[in-house]
Amino acid sequence: MILWKFTLREIKNRPGRATLTLLSIVIGVAAVVAVAVGTSSTNEACQSMYLSLAGRAALEINAAGDGSIEEDEAARIAETPGVRAAVPSVQRWSALRHRGNKRPPDGHGHRSDP
Repeated sequence: MILWKFTLREIKNRPGRATLTLLSIVIGVAAVVAVAVGTSSTNEACQSMYLSLAGRAALEINAAGDGSIEEDEAARIAETPGVRAAVPSVQRWSALRHRGNKRPPDGHGHRSDP
């Protein structure tokens, strides 16, 4: 109850400051909401664009380890009944460096060397 008395007295004494404070809070919240909504709608638009262009993959074939699939194997996969497209994909793991230490990923997020 006492807090409301202080608040009302401050609003009466300095209406410009109270208005600017309220506006700054409203603008800050609106900016955060706008960025969140914009990011979300952009991600959804990109996903729907890629799905409409390429469709959803029902099967993905990866080579074991860090190897690659040979061209003749890719051609056999493309000739398989029901396969609409066999397209290459480049996937490269990155390495984390910190103060001269290199930690290559082993696919599980752990350091691969002892």
